Amino acid sequence: MIQEYLAHVKDRKTLGVPPLSLTSQQAEGLVELLQAPPEGHEDLLVDLLEDRIAPGVDPAAKVKAEFLNAIAKGETASPLVSAERAVELLGTMLGGYNVPYLINLLDHPVLGPAAAEALAACLFVFDAVEQVHVAVETLRGQPVRGTLVRFEQSAAGHELYLEDEDKQVHLIPYHAIVRISVERDKVAGAEDTPNL
Repeated sequence: MIQEYLAHVKDRKTLGVPPLSLTSQQAEGLVELLQAPPEGHEDLLVDLLEDRIAPGVDPAAKVKAEFLNAIAKGETASPLVSAERAVELLGTMLGGYNVPYLINLLDHPVLGPAAAEALAACLFVFDAVEQVHVAVETLRGQPVRGTLVRFEQSAAGHELYLEDEDKQVHLIPYHAIVRISVERDKVAGAEDTPNL
């Protein structure tokens, strides 16, 4: 896969154009290599993962999102991508296949804040957040339950907007959250929501 891609880069360079994004088949090959990287190609593999897979709902993006989610959940490993970095990279995908995975990571005891930050940076979330019910305990001990309306990034940090059953919207700064639990609805897995 590496030699094939490097030949492609060379061919495109002679034409004066940038290389194409990876296909889903190339992304699958990349995922295999990232789990057991050949010596001397580590930087190239990370660059391909970070910058050569189209974001959103491209078929290769699905492969990337699944892989990064598996790393974040500890189901697979790569010596080149930590769980924390996997969540960060999910946040760079703009939206699409990554969104359900980030939502499901919100209540992760270690990665939850990073998932919230990554989700706040996503541009194309569409109606995915409306399917998520959240229970939050704040620093003041106040429980708030509701449907996630949106994430927002402000000068103060990341904020959750929850709508309770009385249709009141609560603004909760992420740094004020002691505990968060996500009640999974239709968002249980990306395979169920391919057209976010």
